[in-house]
Amino acid sequence: MDIKRSLVLIFSAYGCFLSAQEKAIDTVYVFDNQMSKVKLFHKVNTISPEDAQKNSTNLSETLRFQSQVYIKENGRGAASSPSFRGTTAQQTAFVWNGININSQFLGQGDVNNIPFMGFDQLDVKSGSVGVVYGSGAIGGTVHLNNSLDFNKGFHASIFSEAASFSTYNNFAKASFSNEKFSFKFSGNYSESENDYKVKESRNYINRNGQYSNTNFNIAAAYKIAPHHQLSWITEFFNGNQHFPVFLDDYTKTKYKTQNVRSLLVWDWNTSKLSNVFRAAYTEENFQYFDNIDHPKSSGGTGKNYILKNDFNYFLTSKLNINIIGEFQVNKAEGYMSGIKDVSRNVGSLAGLLRYFATKDLRFEAGIKKRFCGRLQLTGFTFIFGKLERRNLVQS
Repeated sequence: MDIKRSLVLIFSAYGCFLSAQEKAIDTVYVFDNQMSKVKLFHKVNTISPEDAQKNSTNLSETLRFQSQVYIKENGRGAASSPSFRGTTAQQTAFVWNGININSQFLGQGDVNNIPFMGFDQLDVKSGSVGVVYGSGAIGGTVHLNNSLDFNKGFHASIFSEAASFSTYNNFAKASFSNEKFSFKFSGNYSESENDYKVKESRNYINRNGQYSNTNFNIAAAYKIAPHHQLSWITEFFNGNQHFPVFLDDYTKTKYKTQNVRSLLVWDWNTSKLSNVFRAAYTEENFQYFDNIDHPKSSGGTGKNYILKNDFNYFLTSKLNINIIGEFQVNKAEGYMSGIKDVSRNVGSLAGLLRYFATKDLRFEAGIKKRFCGRLQLTGFTFIFGKLERRNLVQS
């Protein structure tokens, strides 16, 4: 196989506003507050943006080379699915800033249709956290987290990569923050003809294997009071995947997808109490073309309206109670499928009790009730040190 050659250029610019009075710098991970608690009881593999640039092509390659996740990929840039510990992709949850973003149509996430270069931190956790992130998180979870800094002035960076087979990957990010306001913007565009040859396999050529992805992220936060903060983040993604064929006279197909995610967060934090209220909207659209020269042959649109509240309180310095309530309205419409205007309401209530005996000895117990029409899912998790027991009952 031909060896891929690439050239990577990285530029950065920093600016700050100075005064005679010294100011404290604080960094707040505003969007997935549960991860700091999960890391106390579970092993979490964290991939920094610097590490992610070592496999910057897509999220699929980053997870394959830098995590314990098994990735099944149907060709570079094509449909890709993850698997933890022998479970299927339906038992792996992709969590975007605390919100599960698995497809409503498939119950799983296509790794190559989830952008990752606009995120500040990528966390991979093996094992169930279903009480916190839902029943689809039995095998493991992949967390795509954004952060916003305060009182850091202006920062900007550019990442550009060019490689063989007409492969280009470009990413730009800029941010500004002062004591009360923080803003961040990033954009990413990647494409490839992906027409490599395999001489050892009868001169195989990867025909019709091209792909392209475009992604934008906008985030902002404002401290409205010493203990209150409003945050907002929105992401737009547009992907185009072609499916390879063996010969030129084969029918060529392709798949397009467009995703929109928007999240509004209200944080209330004191020394003993914290409450995080989230209001989110996610939308996924796809179109499949059984012939790239013809109009789309099938497709669908899914819209999710999500309200989630996370209440956390320290009864004592060692005893903590956490109550999580969530309500969703899911709507979907199919094209050429006979399914139109499908809607459902989903609700859940979870409670967790944590006891911090010593620095190295902690206890956590959790219970969750989920409502979805006539479907009820009850989960129970108990953790003692490194021992863990789970029981899930579906009726």
